[in-house]
Amino acid sequence: SKQLDDAPRYICVCRKYNQGQSHMVSGTTWRRHLEEANTEDERERMRTGRALNGHSIPAFSVPPAESSPFTSADDEPFGPGDNNLPTPGDNSPARDNSPARDNSPARDNPPPACDNHPPTPNNPPAPNNPPAHDDPPADNEIQIDIGPRMRPNIDIDQLIRSAVLPKMQETMEFVHLLRNASLEDPIAKLGEDVLARLRNPHQEPGDIKSPGVRQSISMYLALEHSSQHAYDRIRRAITCNFAGAEGADEILSFKAVEKFIAKYTGVEAIEHDMCPESCLAFTGPYADEDNCPLCGTSRWDQAKMQASGGRLKVAAQTFITIPIGPQLQAVYRNPESAQDMRYLH
Repeated sequence: SKQLDDAPRYICVCRKYNQGQSHMVSGTTWRRHLEEANTEDERERMRTGRALNGHSIPAFSVPPAESSPFTSADDEPFGPGDNNLPTPGDNSPARDNSPARDNSPARDNPPPACDNHPPTPNNPPAPNNPPAHDDPPADNEIQIDIGPRMRPNIDIDQLIRSAVLPKMQETMEFVHLLRNASLEDPIAKLGEDVLARLRNPHQEPGDIKSPGVRQSISMYLALEHSSQHAYDRIRRAITCNFAGAEGADEILSFKAVEKFIAKYTGVEAIEHDMCPESCLAFTGPYADEDNCPLCGTSRWDQAKMQASGGRLKVAAQTFITIPIGPQLQAVYRNPESAQDMRYLH
């Protein structure tokens, strides 16, 4: 991590080390320069320069000039173009700071103003231009090549045999069952007729000619959030009030209409036992368990077991799964719904 942090990736515009000009430094050096900044204005400019990557950096707020070897009470700080200072080895006299200087030609053409850097007797170094995105990387930069990873070659059977911890053994058993899952798996609880329809689905649209059966299906779908008792009461009312009407005596009972819809569409519910406390389902490695391995609750309805002397085992709680395959096949049997399934094409 230190190597990554020391890589030159920050733009620094500090006054102390580069006269306010942008230059590349490492992350550690930039933070040290930030701590050594004299004013909050300079710190803000350094943060802006880092964020903008050295482009369009605001100028420093230059404070009023103070008395220094290069200024006088009635003069202003000279800029980079003011070359009137005495230099070592130069025998020429120093510039005259008397009032008569107002009439001198040099006053008519003042030196250029200071451009975003403090007064200095020497010409500041040229700013370091930030590297372009297309430039080749420097030698000390770390290049990370993120490419597609190869699929690992894992021996599942070897992993199953090498599992030692009980939880790991259970997990690997689930992995083994999922890898070898099939439609004929007894855990799936798919009957032969369901498998036959799933492998050889009907292609033609269904046509129900009996008005009583159509009325039964309409009632069943309309009362999907109501009780079975509500369906039976409406069925009896129709049979009584429309006696002799076509199809009135063909209205199906609740159980009969459920079986007809499952046979007609091929969509059937699969029921599995589960823990009464909703810990897990008794499937896979837990298919033969009588008690929940997590909470210890019995899988069976205790009242029915006691009433039958332990001979009748009925699940205390179940959950239902509806496979997606028969649902898609039923949708594609109808031309309109099949066209709606192509909404992404």
